[in-house]
Amino acid sequence: MNSEIFLTTIVPCLNEARVLEKTVHELNNCLASFPSYEILIVDDGSSDGTWEQVIEMTKNDNRIHGLRLSRNFGHQAAICAGLAHSKGRFTAIIDADLQDPPSVLVEMVKVLEKEKADVVYGIRKEREGVGVFYRACYSIFYKTFFYLTGLGQGLEAGDFRVVNRRIVDEINKLPESERYIRGLISWLGFKQVGFEYIRPQRSLGSTKYNFKKLYELAVSGITSFSILPLRFATACAGLSAVFAILVASWAVVDRYYLGTPPRGWTSIIVVLLGLGTIHFLLLGVIGEYLGKVFLQTKNRPTYIIAEYSKGRQMNQ
Repeated sequence: MNSEIFLTTIVPCLNEARVLEKTVHELNNCLASFPSYEILIVDDGSSDGTWEQVIEMTKNDNRIHGLRLSRNFGHQAAICAGLAHSKGRFTAIIDADLQDPPSVLVEMVKVLEKEKADVVYGIRKEREGVGVFYRACYSIFYKTFFYLTGLGQGLEAGDFRVVNRRIVDEINKLPESERYIRGLISWLGFKQVGFEYIRPQRSLGSTKYNFKKLYELAVSGITSFSILPLRFATACAGLSAVFAILVASWAVVDRYYLGTPPRGWTSIIVVLLGLGTIHFLLLGVIGEYLGKVFLQTKNRPTYIIAEYSKGRQMNQ
């Protein structure tokens, strides 16, 4: 697909009124070296005046465009909306909080062209301002995700990356409604290259990803790409059968050969509680997959656009 626009930069945002103007200003300064570009701001149901800022920006700069979702559909849905409306030969994804520096984005585009790659993702050498607990959670999730799915390329980069037109088109063709973008891009394959950078601490505003949202994203990512958690049920059944045989054998030996009188119920209760915990865990895992199937069968859209910016006419 030939396009007059060299680079589309997607900026998903939720209540980023304090930092959005600064972000766009820095993007304009850094992207000025490219032949042409557009900045596509996706307002994911903000309530702090973010959309009003977008409207003002589009009036003053025809390279800035925006679309507002009808409510908060989530960060991944906002990225999907941006990808569906990207017109660039290359497409970049960057958050509005300036933790992913626009200057790094420029270098990533250069690497994409030089290496003739399809994807360049940022590798965070350091996470300034991130506590030990969250660092440990990130590490556990990425290792678990790789073990369960075999996909690990570019996951630790978050969604900060630059992709070519082919990747965008392939993502837009995928039918699932709940999307884990970095997982999908890794699943697509093609040539993907990492680019190391230091992620600075957020200077304005506050993060929108609390522990609950991070947990939901992790569960969604794993259940979207692996059925190994379901196979865990079979493994538990096998272990339970082996344990039952051992306990039964021990009971027979104890009763008829050792002559030990019956003992208390503590061990029985412990075993029952342990098996009950495993059963509830497996029901929860199965419920997660059934829930995803239930939502997918409804065939509802990933997002709904409430309003377009006035920067240009966008296809619907």
